[in-house]
Amino acid sequence: MNTNEMVAAAPPPRLIVPNVSVAELRTWMRTLPAEILNDYGRRFFTISTYIIAAFTSRDWVEKHMIANTLGGSGRTGFFQMEFSNDIARETKSLRMFELAEILLNLQMVEGFDECIERLKTGNADQVEATLAELEFAKLLYMHGLDFKFVVPDKAAGGRNYDFEIRLRSHPVVCADAKCKLESTEIDAESVKNTLVKGRSQLPKDKPGIIYVKVPQHWFDDPRMADALQRIAMDFMRSTKRIVLVCYYISHLSFEPENQRTVHRHAYQENQNPKNRFPYRNWQLFKNYTVPPDWVNGMPPTWIPLKSFG
Repeated sequence: MNTNEMVAAAPPPRLIVPNVSVAELRTWMRTLPAEILNDYGRRFFTISTYIIAAFTSRDWVEKHMIANTLGGSGRTGFFQMEFSNDIARETKSLRMFELAEILLNLQMVEGFDECIERLKTGNADQVEATLAELEFAKLLYMHGLDFKFVVPDKAAGGRNYDFEIRLRSHPVVCADAKCKLESTEIDAESVKNTLVKGRSQLPKDKPGIIYVKVPQHWFDDPRMADALQRIAMDFMRSTKRIVLVCYYISHLSFEPENQRTVHRHAYQENQNPKNRFPYRNWQLFKNYTVPPDWVNGMPPTWIPLKSFG
């Protein structure tokens, strides 16, 4: 990537009161009993639910995340806590932890409130799809890209995509985030329709990017990466306004010997070699050089939840 094309500076300050400030969070933590503060798992479970409830509501957290811890049984969902085995428990705990961290860090980005409204009011599928949107926003943030969430306008000719990214070479790049749900059966060919729908939601006169989160279990088939790349390149032969198709995988694995969950991120960026916009390398993430003052691949401005340990 030509890093000179990026706008790495943070967006200008906005007069917005954060839902949760670091000072407020630390003050609230001092009210927690010692038995919670001294237990690593309970401490971060409690911190995560506090942050998420501040952006949604306590009722939302109970419904989508902790119904099973409150005496409910058989509740399912992308975030719903499960205790059937170590892998299920740790996977759901990490999803909750990461959502809380994203909310804490992205709350001042323009358009964030509209994105969270979809999280608050959507059904279970919309909740999972909105998380994919937030994960894409985290990727943009950690790569120093200036972006905003777009307030949807579904009227004819209106904006119906998720992000606008500002580059020096192209002040407005439009991006739409799609999600193949974790419950979806392995079907690489179904991604064709996902890409077509994404294109229909992007304007014809500006560079367009389609981001697709793909379920982890699809990659049990080692041929999947090649199949998805072929589908992306075939799709882009029929369009010039889409400059990039990016696939993303959130990969969780549990290491029983260490009793820990490892979260890895993988993405595949497919450029359109015949897009209609002046040439540049449209890969936003590949070959990005992490500055030496970053910790664990994140910029110094990113607040890790583990810092509240």
